[in-house]
Amino acid sequence: MIVFDENIHQRSLMDAVAKWYPGRVVSITELRPHSIIKDEGIPALLHRVRGATLSWPD
Repeated sequence: MIVFDENIHQRSLMDAVAKWYPGRVVSITELRPHSIIKDEGIPALLHRVRGATLSWPD
């Protein structure tokens, strides 16, 4: 699973990654819907998701 930061609003980028990546490609907000996810909470959230990786722009 590849997890994108919520600030990546270009669905086309996620769709492009999904074309070559065999696993699931999601936004971090899909892992905990209807809640605010603070930056410091992301590592703990990702540790609960098997095989998740976070990507964000520099």
